[in-house]
Amino acid sequence: MNPEQSKPTPPAAPPDRARSIRYDEAWNSSTLRPILIAVLVVCLDVGIVEIVGQAAPSLPRTYLQMLLAVGVLSALMGGYTTTLLARADQRSRRTATFRLAEIGIILLSLRLMVWVILDSWPSLDQMLLLPLETLITGDYFLAATVAFASWIFANLFTADFTQMALQPDELLESEAAHSLSRHSDRPAMAAYLRGSKADRAEYVDRLEIVRRFAGRWIFGAVLLMIMTAAARYGVPQNGLMALTRQNINPSVMVAAVVYILAGLILISQGQLAAMRARWALENILDVGNVLRRWPIYATLLILGMGIIAALLPFGGTFRLAQILNFIFSMFQALISAFLTLFFLFLSLFLGKETEEPLPPTPEPPAPFVMPDLPPAVTGPPLIPPWMGGAVFWILTGLLLGYAALIYLRGRGVSLGWLAPLWARLLKMWREMWQDLRGWQRTVAANLARRRAESSGEGASFPGRLRRMLGRISPEEEVRYYYLDTLDRAEAQGTPRRPGETPTRYAPRLQSVLASSDTTEAAPVPDGSKTPPISAQTASDLTAAFESVKYGAKPIAAAEASRIKQLWEAVKARLSLQ
Repeated sequence: MNPEQSKPTPPAAPPDRARSIRYDEAWNSSTLRPILIAVLVVCLDVGIVEIVGQAAPSLPRTYLQMLLAVGVLSALMGGYTTTLLARADQRSRRTATFRLAEIGIILLSLRLMVWVILDSWPSLDQMLLLPLETLITGDYFLAATVAFASWIFANLFTADFTQMALQPDELLESEAAHSLSRHSDRPAMAAYLRGSKADRAEYVDRLEIVRRFAGRWIFGAVLLMIMTAAARYGVPQNGLMALTRQNINPSVMVAAVVYILAGLILISQGQLAAMRARWALENILDVGNVLRRWPIYATLLILGMGIIAALLPFGGTFRLAQILNFIFSMFQALISAFLTLFFLFLSLFLGKETEEPLPPTPEPPAPFVMPDLPPAVTGPPLIPPWMGGAVFWILTGLLLGYAALIYLRGRGVSLGWLAPLWARLLKMWREMWQDLRGWQRTVAANLARRRAESSGEGASFPGRLRRMLGRISPEEEVRYYYLDTLDRAEAQGTPRRPGETPTRYAPRLQSVLASSDTTEAAPVPDGSKTPPISAQTASDLTAAFESVKYGAKPIAAAEASRIKQLWEAVKARLSLQ
């Protein structure tokens, strides 16, 4: 008989099943372990919150409650993500970028929660001028520490239990062994199970994983015990139900007890995982009742032990601390006595020291007087002070947005609607930019035209006056001519009295114009001639003004030109007096 033919081989699996990746759904879909892991993390958070409340009693109660809620949510989020990534079809997302994106989402949500709960929304000036001080505050740093510690503990605990699950190659081997036991005899099955380790699935030391989890659990227990001892506010008492006589906040005491019991239950689950894997690989099939009853029996046993421990009158550790303090004091006294005797022995061999006169004390130097420096002349900064804060918040927003995009894609959220939204925003931005460029070109053209108008002859006062009068109506021109005449007459000492109407003032104005014997045309600054002053000059100006102001009658351009000539004559006459 050929030895190759005597070696038992498992039957080949169907093609579709051979290519598929197995997943220990029964173990990883359990709800008991995530709840117990969340309970462990919450117990640690209770101790932290109690210490924070005693160290900073001014913190609002809602903030402390928020710390507990943040710890629970971070633990659940981290545990769920770790369990999800344990699936074989999620291996592409087992990257540091995905986990960092998860942390970014938690920290962003926490920053908003702290602002809302503490009612301390920063102003725009604070965000732009002090971006780091606005983002990282003491309250936020404490909450972020609690959230990150809860997330880390939940990830470590959950990772240990996901590694205890049956691996894909172990599931395939278990199915092959089960198929072999159904289609062959018992000796062939035994020979297959005794096959070389190279032909078997890679061995996973689950007991080592249980010991690793126990070490982490004990580390957390030590931290919780230290926080529990720090939360004590009195000397403990002895007696029955000593847990209630420790003068410790009941919530912290309950958290410590629950942490111990929940950890023991999880350790029993780890032991069950090790036996379950061995049973599966050895094709022991009738273990369904054991798997179902194990958590119940283990939980009842551990709870019974906890109740018995609570009834023991063990008291506190005050006497133990006294004994340790006495031992330490005696040890310190022995060391001091030994050092004293040693230095006394050395002093016998040392010569007597000769006293040397001390050098004379030098005179203290004169105090240095800082000369007055002229104040430094600094110009305006090239970069506005708010620019750094704006760049900081823009980069922070882009980074958090990218983290949210990675995390949501990893969770299978469809983000197809972002592409058309981004295209629409780009289109709106281009349109706004084109409108802005058009407005800039229009403003630049207007400025260039105004500079051209203000250069050359147009820069003189008559030129500006002609441009101004060219842009007003004839009625406004008549108003200007009459009011300018009143100002010039007042400068000559003939002002219009209060309450005096233009008609009553016209004779006095005419007397001022007729006070000179000059009846010829007077020159004006540009060299032209103006009409001579007549007896009706003041009356014509007054009548035109009253027609515009009180009669609301339109003035023709020719009439306005005639009034302008009269005004130029009056202006020339009054400037000669």
